[in-house]
Formats: sequence, C-alpha cells, structure tokens
Amino acid sequence: MRRSLPPTVVLCLLLAACSGGEPSASPAVTESPAVTEEATAAPDATARAQLDWVLSMLEDPPVLDEATYTDRFADAFREAVPFDQFAETSEQLAAAGPFTLTSTAGDAGGGLTAEVVAADGTALVVSLTLADDGRMDGLLFQPAEPPELEDPPADLDEAVDRLAALGPEVAVVAADVAVSGGQATVTPRAGHRAEEPIGIGSAFKLYVLAAVADAITTGDLAWEDQLPITADVRSLPSGVLQDRPLGAVVTVQEAAELMIGISDNTATDLLIRAVGRERVETTQLGHDQPALNMPFLTTRELFALKTAEVTLQDRYLAADLGERREILADLAEVDLEDIPIEAFLGAPVRPDELEWFASPTDLVEILALLLQQARTVPGLEPVEAILTENPGYPDTEGRWTTIAFKGGSEPGLITMAWLVEDAAGDIHGFAGSVVDPTTAFDPGEAILLMAAGRDLLADG
Repeated sequence: MRRSLPPTVVLCLLLAACSGGEPSASPAVTESPAVTEEATAAPDATARAQLDWVLSMLEDPPVLDEATYTDRFADAFREAVPFDQFAETSEQLAAAGPFTLTSTAGDAGGGLTAEVVAADGTALVVSLTLADDGRMDGLLFQPAEPPELEDPPADLDEAVDRLAALGPEVAVVAADVAVSGGQATVTPRAGHRAEEPIGIGSAFKLYVLAAVADAITTGDLAWEDQLPITADVRSLPSGVLQDRPLGAVVTVQEAAELMIGISDNTATDLLIRAVGRERVETTQLGHDQPALNMPFLTTRELFALKTAEVTLQDRYLAADLGERREILADLAEVDLEDIPIEAFLGAPVRPDELEWFASPTDLVEILALLLQQARTVPGLEPVEAILTENPGYPDTEGRWTTIAFKGGSEPGLITMAWLVEDAAGDIHGFAGSVVDPTTAFDPGEAILLMAAGRDLLADG
C-alpha cells in the first residue's frame, strides 16, 4: 500500500527558502512557482532527461547508488547534501509514488519547472537546475498546494499555547503594530516569553538589510554598486551565489534580494563586508539587547564555529568582545573546503548559544521599521519588494495586502517572523522561535502553527 507524501519532506522543501545558515535540501534552487501559462517554453533536452531520470529513480525503494549520484549531481549539490541524506529523502519521496508527470516548462537558465502527481493525488511542483556540465545543481520538490494542520488552532491563545509546548525553549508574539516617526509600537494580543531573546537562525539577515539601508541613506552605498565574489567571502548554502565563479559580481540590490528571498548566505556575507561589521552591530533596528549579537557573525564564521572543536567553541563563548574578534580573525584563515559541514547536518550544534539572538518582539519591530523606511525614505523603495518577495507561507484566503517575512532554521531551531497588513491598512506581527539544543526535531508542526497564528491575526 502506497503512503502519502510525508509532511516532514514537503514542509522542509516548501520552506527551503527560509532556511538558516545551514545547507538546505535544495542548495542551488530558489522557492519555485507552479507552472504557469507564462512559463511554457519547451524544457532543455538535458534538463528533461534529468527529470525523467529523477522520476524513474523514485521507485519504492529508490533505485540509486552513490556512483550514479555522483554522475547525476554537481559537486556543490553533493557537498551540501551528502549521499546518505539524499538517499533517505528519496526513500521518503518514493513512498508516495509512482509520480505522474502532468506538465513541464523550461526556464531561461536551462532548467525546468514541472508538475507531478503522487499516487494519493497530491500535486507537487518539481524545480530542477543544471550546472554547466549538465549535472543537476538544484532539485526541489514542493507541494502545489501548501500543507495544512489537521486540527488548526481556534484562536491566537491556542496557537501560542501549542507552540510553547513544542520545545524546551520557545518564544512567541502575536501583536498589533503601529509605526510613526521612526518608532514602532508592538502591542501583544498573545505571547509566550515575547520579550526574551532566543536563537533566530537566518532571521538575523533583517539586521544586515537594515545596515544596507542605512548605508544607502547616507550615500556610502548604492543599490547598483557591484560586489565581487571572492574566496574569503564565499559561504555555504543555502543560496546560489556560492556556485558563481570567483570574480563574478553582483549588485547590492541583487544580493539583498537573494539574502532575504532565498536566504543566500554568500549574498549576506558580501553585504556585511560591503557595509562593515561594525555598522551592522550599531544598526540593529529595534533590538532591545544588540550586544547579544556582538561581534556580529557572518554566516561563514558561524559555520566555522559550529564545526570547530568543542574547546574552541567553549573558549569563544567565555571570551570578552575583543577576544571573540581575535578568534573570528583566526577562523577567517580556515578554507571553506575545510569546514566539515556534514557535522552540522545531524544533531543540533548549540543553537541556544552559538547563534544570532533576538526576541520575537524585536523581530516584529525591525520588520515594521524597515517597511516604514521603504515607504518614507527616498531611495529605500526597493526594501519593500525585498521583504515581501517570499511570504514564508501562502496566504490562501487573501487576508493580507502585504506580507513581509524572514525565517531561519537549522537542526534544533526554527524561526518565523511576519509583518502583515490588511486592506484597511491595519498592521500586525507574528514571530516565534522554537529551539531544542539536544534534538533535531521535525519543524513541520511549528511552521504550520506559526502560519496559522499569522492568519488568526485577521480575526479582530
């Protein structure tokens, strides 16, 4: 008997674009739309052949060996997704097969987007991209329709209570928001430890965006400025810039779009280098305790710390600010290829200690302040499009006219933060983090409960 597609798989792939500093299951793919009438170009023959292979491979059990995996997938993909991890995910996907291909469309980059239907009738969108040699450097399965809770919460208090029970460290806020004169007022309607700082994963990138906005306002940076990708700033997935050749350039605006839209780590580190670490440290908009993020880590530094010897991690945590900066300077000498990222893909690595930190209220406030800047400060107009490109979770009922979002995740941590606006112009915020330092929990229920909480804000 065939099983339905496991919720863990579809949720992780659906939300790959909000992953934190860690590699996602789709290291070179953005969150992809369903096939549309506007995207009907015939797919590249190589991409179509790779898709045919993927679908034939997904038998039950999958027909896959490591040599074939090497032949089919580019080095960057295999570095981020080791064979054993890919085989496990493939086995879960195969349990929902066989898959029937219903439509395909090519894209300008030579990849394709397709729609397939699982044995239980679940429609999935498959996005596939190719490296220059024709091997796949990105493969993403996501549901054509978003997953939903079987028992959604009836109100905000229930949503918060159920979230608070999911882990040993949980902080949540659901609030009404007013912004005026560069100040944001966050009025909670429900919450749990709403003012307490907690690990936030890639949601920290909002503070990098704030520093970029500040640098543009002062004239120290411009959206069209070009940033070169160099060996010392290249990071690990999620993202796409890590796969571009050294010396390639990206504009500040493209880097900011990739940093927020698909949580591109190399884009993030490029922007931190462009504005300077100290500027990010002093431009943590709305943060109640900015010293918690000093020194302000780059994604590459966090990878290096997470995979370092425990004695070095302990020394860093016990050090003062000056000593921490010295440790980071030493870690900058570590080649990217020498960071054993597989050590970061299983059990949690101190997500309650080696992290970026903010309270849920802090996250709502920075989203509100950034959106206000985008609407009131000349030259910062692109910020609104950057914040709203990825909604984090679909608004299937059309409750909101604006959805600003940033999330973050790694083993043992999931963060989601939204600012939403309705047709009347009322603004609300929902942000939460679940952290478990000992268990790489399934984030699915937390994601769906937070999405439900966001939409319950529409109920008065």
